[in-house]
Amino acid sequence: MFYENLKKARKKAGLSQEKIAEIVNTSRSNISKYENGKLEPNLETLKKLCEEYDVSADEILEIKINKKNVNITNKNNISIKQRDNGIINIKNK
Repeated sequence: MFYENLKKARKKAGLSQEKIAEIVNTSRSNISKYENGKLEPNLETLKKLCEEYDVSADEILEIKINKKNVNITNKNNISIKQRDNGIINIKNK
């Protein structure tokens, strides 16, 4: 699950919830909620988390590309699409 991947990545990076919250400019409470599936980070925060954890967003989101066209939409209507040309679009619906 997405939230479990966030927690594993943070621990692997050797960061506390407090430290990563400071780095990505959010609260420790929000980090806890992300890791427990009670809140999803916005795209900018997800990008920062991935950078700090040194993982790709597709690893965190468990996106497996094995078809020409991929379309994933999460519960907050964030859409991730990969086109035939390999370009990935991420947007709020």
